[in-house]
Amino acid sequence: MTLEDVIADHTEEIQEIFHKLRTIVLNTNPEPDESFLGGAKVRMSSYSIGGKMICVIGPYKDHCKLYLHHTDHVDTGTLKLEGKGKHSKTVRISTLDEELSIEIKAVISEITKIANQS
Repeated sequence: MTLEDVIADHTEEIQEIFHKLRTIVLNTNPEPDESFLGGAKVRMSSYSIGGKMICVIGPYKDHCKLYLHHTDHVDTGTLKLEGKGKHSKTVRISTLDEELSIEIKAVISEITKIANQS
């Protein structure tokens, strides 16, 4: 599976959000490993450091979901987390402005530090 496969069936708006999220994650230091996974209906990109998952980005019909790992160990600020997982939660993103981008970048940076230490 490739990046193009993950985003192919989505609108330009969703693809733009996906690419912005992907850029935020890939600009984290150290740069995480990226892989693409999924089947016919659900396709995502996952990011890890040293085999430890930091996040997953999934494009959907009218939003992207950012699956954040290690949420039990970081300050997620004002991000609206969803889900019942102990260590992982999701953020539904329909629009991605500068303020939200900065907050996501800070959270991803903290998650990356945790994954890098483990």
